[in-house]
Amino acid sequence: MLDGGNALESVGYSLRGRLESQSMVYEIALPATGVILAAFAGGRPAQWVEDEFVTALHNILYGEPHRSELDLGNDDLVDRCVERARDGIWGLYASLRRSNALWMIDMLRLVDHDQDRVTAFEAAYDKTRRSPSADT
Repeated sequence: MLDGGNALESVGYSLRGRLESQSMVYEIALPATGVILAAFAGGRPAQWVEDEFVTALHNILYGEPHRSELDLGNDDLVDRCVERARDGIWGLYASLRRSNALWMIDMLRLVDHDQDRVTAFEAAYDKTRRSPSADT
């Protein structure tokens, strides 16, 4: 997806249904969480890719293990994904912008143990979103 060019050239490239389905998370979500955070740390991807990653990561972090994962004993899968997200927390902070702020702040509230930091970033975001020159 990162090398896919624009959204039209990348039709069919999607994470939908591969990492989670209706908020039911599969084991592949654990390494994918790290890959998504690495992509954020590597610079801003194309908007359509960023949107896809933010949606997938949010669904993972707020999901629950698929029944097949529970049958395998992976009942802590989502907790492990949250822990993996903590490893790349600065990628989340670096990717916070007007177009994804509600989703990112929601994920940061779950992932970051330092809720004062999340609140400070949210307050800074609230100030900048009123600015006409703020990032979209």
